[in-house]
Amino acid sequence: MIVTALSLEAEAVAEYLEDVREVEHPITGSIYQVGRFNGSLMFDVAIVVTAPGNDFAAMETERAIQHFRPAVALFVGVAGGVKDDVVIGDVVAADYVYDYSSAKEGDGFVRARIKTANATYAAVQRARAVASSRAWIPLIKRQPPLANAPVPSALIKPIAAGPRLLTATDAPTALWIKQHCGDALAVEMEGYGFHAAMSAYPDINAMVVRGVSDVVDGKSTEADKEWQPVAASRAAAFALTLATGLLQSSVKKQSNR
Repeated sequence: MIVTALSLEAEAVAEYLEDVREVEHPITGSIYQVGRFNGSLMFDVAIVVTAPGNDFAAMETERAIQHFRPAVALFVGVAGGVKDDVVIGDVVAADYVYDYSSAKEGDGFVRARIKTANATYAAVQRARAVASSRAWIPLIKRQPPLANAPVPSALIKPIAAGPRLLTATDAPTALWIKQHCGDALAVEMEGYGFHAAMSAYPDINAMVVRGVSDVVDGKSTEADKEWQPVAASRAAAFALTLATGLLQSSVKKQSNR
């Protein structure tokens, strides 16, 4: 199961699938796309589209888990880079996701109460192997708008998730993230909610995978139009390679029993 927040992210995932069809939730009427990924291992993929925000991500993830009962659940999409360690076009697979909005506020003070959610151990281990092998790169379908663009890197590092859209590194929220979530490479709005839902299902491998479509100080509508589809496609390629490895490991474990 792949969860996304935006239609363009869902479209990027669907480009890697065959025989995509619409599936409707029998109770809520939620609409999903389901298709088949035909790589070194063939498996079905359900695409879930939420809306921006941790709350929507948690709600729709829980609903979709109950319907599909997936073996692997990944949140896939775009994010903004907040450190020099990443450049536009890189992929960040989050070993941890911070809820940077959690705090205690009183008369004249604000104290951080950052909450942290983590990817499953197997997902982190497999993500590191995928990043090291670079096997996901040949799968990428959408090409960057710039000629001779560098080959993207994949980093296994934390991400910060919260309700605010950042456009400047000297904005109060950006400085807050730098102070309290200093190792986060990127910022987005849904990853913590996704993991909040997944925490009730420890047997399902889960991880957030984001393509960096902008850096906070360089964000613009024009750049988003060019880079968001590319970044989403790169995140999808990495995520499907990651899912393949996780499912292959599961098949091996079952055959050895």
